[in-house]
Amino acid sequence: MKFKLRERPEPQDLLLTPMLDLFIALIPFLLVSAAFVRLGGLKVNVPQAAAAADQKKDEKEKVSLAFEVNSREVLVTAFQESFSKPVKALETKIDVNDLQKLTDYLTSIKTKHTFGGALFHASQDTPYEKVVQVLEVIHSVPEISTETVLAVGMVN
Repeated sequence: MKFKLRERPEPQDLLLTPMLDLFIALIPFLLVSAAFVRLGGLKVNVPQAAAAADQKKDEKEKVSLAFEVNSREVLVTAFQESFSKPVKALETKIDVNDLQKLTDYLTSIKTKHTFGGALFHASQDTPYEKVVQVLEVIHSVPEISTETVLAVGMVN
């Protein structure tokens, strides 16, 4: 009996070009259709314009304070919009030995305004004890915390 040797077929190469063409055609379609997929969200009742105006009247104006201390006085300057617009009506000078007046001043500002931040500068001729006392008065106001005072520095 004579056996015939069969020829084995050569393995076919995997053709990647048609698959890449398919992906190139599908990717823009998937990206465009993904933009229209709606994800779950919360339904929010937005206030009307009149209600927003009334709410704005009830809101307190946000001010940032800058404290400059020297050996004689504490200069307090109020600013709106992150220290860009000074509020002249709230600017005051207080004797460094009359810190109760500073406490009263900060308490009066607190009733009409909210505090946005505070800067503190002390001149080099200011005694250290006075600097600490002024900082204690500033921190005694609940809205001005240690995180609110943005910078503490000694200036010439």
